[in-house]
Amino acid sequence: MLLRSALTPLRRLAGKFVLSPEPRHVQYIGDHGCIRCAASHIVWNQVPGDYLEFGVMSGYSFVEAHHALTWWRDAQYRDSPQSHASPEYQAWRNRPPRLFAFDSFEGLPPGDEIARASDYNPGAFACSEPEFLANVVAKGVPRERIRTV
Repeated sequence: MLLRSALTPLRRLAGKFVLSPEPRHVQYIGDHGCIRCAASHIVWNQVPGDYLEFGVMSGYSFVEAHHALTWWRDAQYRDSPQSHASPEYQAWRNRPPRLFAFDSFEGLPPGDEIARASDYNPGAFACSEPEFLANVVAKGVPRERIRTV
């Protein structure tokens, strides 16, 4: 028992060098796994277009989408230099997606009491537009790429 507790810090330190985990944006399970998987597909297939999210609340998944798309765009650029020469790739690369946030920023509306669960009360999930923008910009999303609707 004493030996095991003495070796634990050494095993943890060695694990950081030997068992380096994949970057967060490559992990397709857990929180936001679907967003990461979609970002990978979009980038590796060079799908043009913008990102639209409906019901953004405080912006947690909006931020994740931005970071996943950015990470995959950078990884694709770094890992596939043979594709850089095509004009189609250059056009796609030079136009990163705009990020659209669709929300009332007032929370849920009043509704049928029977149809709503107890945690879906009027105003639930409210986050003002200025608060949303402050949240996502503070987490690294460039303000000029964000459109609120």
